[in-house]
Amino acid sequence: GGTDGLMDFAEFQRTFPSMDLDSQRQMFALMDQDQDGNVEFSEFLVKVALLNERINLDSGKESKTDADAEKDLERFRKAVSLTFDVLAARSKSDVVTTTVLRNLLHTAFPDMDDARVEEFVAEADSDGDGKVNREEFLQFCEAHQDAKAAVRDALFPGVSQIGAVVHEALRNDQKKKEQKALKHAQKKAARLAIKRQKEQRDKEGKKNK
Repeated sequence: GGTDGLMDFAEFQRTFPSMDLDSQRQMFALMDQDQDGNVEFSEFLVKVALLNERINLDSGKESKTDADAEKDLERFRKAVSLTFDVLAARSKSDVVTTTVLRNLLHTAFPDMDDARVEEFVAEADSDGDGKVNREEFLQFCEAHQDAKAAVRDALFPGVSQIGAVVHEALRNDQKKKEQKALKHAQKKAARLAIKRQKEQRDKEGKKNK
């Protein structure tokens, strides 16, 4: 990102060089919430972290080893840490105010009554000082991983749509790779067939001599 903390389309393209132009444009437009031709770099990082986690979850691959589980946890913690940075920026502080957290919970869970929201806020603000520091926020998010999809969509409304664009781009990329591999295999098979025909002709030529 530039020194102003913003990322323009050219910088965005350099971040996703293998994605086709239409997908790049679509994804950038979804991330560019106020349509001013720039994406705030900190929010961009959070979205990428959340998408990375989402793609890994949506791929259907279950964590089969301790190493996989450790990677999943590491990805989750990075996403939480980046989310904290964005919420802290909205709080105009290096911590998240309970007001910002309360507003986020109301947006994420519109049917939740005020008393339940206050329970969540009190749980996150474990020392009751009206602020949630990074460690408190991480512990709170780890305790409520089942709620992360709702919180993610409330915090970053475009993520679901961006996820669809990324999945489509990945599918297209995979198709291109498969088509390339198929063409390569067809050429190899054709070369082999020509070689065998030549060998057969040579054999027949020797027999006729």
